[in-house]
Amino acid sequence: MWRDTIDHIIEPEKVAELGRRGYEAFYGEDVSSHRENLELLRILAGLLHKAFVNLDASRAADLKECLEGTGEFFETTFWEDSRFRGEAHLLLEQVISSEKFPRPTLLELLLIAHDLEASIRPNLFRIVWVAKLGAGDRSTKYSGSQLNAERKQGSLGYALKQISKWLDSTNAPKVLEPTEIEALRSFHQTLAGHEEDQASLDEIRNAVVHRDFMIGSTTVVMGFHPVPGRKKTNDREHVTVWRRETLGLMSLVYGFSVMFHVHAEARCGGIRPAFRPR
Repeated sequence: MWRDTIDHIIEPEKVAELGRRGYEAFYGEDVSSHRENLELLRILAGLLHKAFVNLDASRAADLKECLEGTGEFFETTFWEDSRFRGEAHLLLEQVISSEKFPRPTLLELLLIAHDLEASIRPNLFRIVWVAKLGAGDRSTKYSGSQLNAERKQGSLGYALKQISKWLDSTNAPKVLEPTEIEALRSFHQTLAGHEEDQASLDEIRNAVVHRDFMIGSTTVVMGFHPVPGRKKTNDREHVTVWRRETLGLMSLVYGFSVMFHVHAEARCGGIRPAFRPR
């Protein structure tokens, strides 16, 4: 299917089908009922088509060098076998289902933070770069797409702000229908925690990484910043729900990264990373 998709790379529906296959393979179950996510993949396939049509030779060379690890920026997790990330979730599910051990809440929180940082954050920046390029904005090369104004790796919160900024710009209507903009906006709002009782992905990631949480026998208290911040108490079972939702989000962005990869391969050809673990 990979070779066939490359041969029909100008057909977004073919690329979207490949993305769906990747999504389903990562999720491990039938995803036919995941209508909103499948619609997002279709929208993203359309944006990818428009972006790579606008990819000139210089930016194509920059993209290839970065993906191969010989350019200004190299994203190590892009080439990591997705099974290794799924295995951690499988092990935790086995522990929970066995009922022989306490619920592994600390491990679940650490895995959530890892997955948000390693899987979700890079792909949100990739979506921003694709959206901008698709609308004709060539201000950022791929090598700078995941960096902030200080040329350091941008945070998850920075990526979410960039998506929001693009959706509110005059560029979004150039490449998306109004219903598609609303679908992407709804997706962003879910990640950004726009409801009063919701936490954003960035807040969850920071609370775990900064060790701003306290685990009790039945609940977890999460501390969210900045000041004055807020404390949120959840049942430990709810952390498992968060982790499973994170796994679902990882499946979606994995489907997107597969579509991105096939476009890059079709446009640049012969992409081979300079180093990979054995």
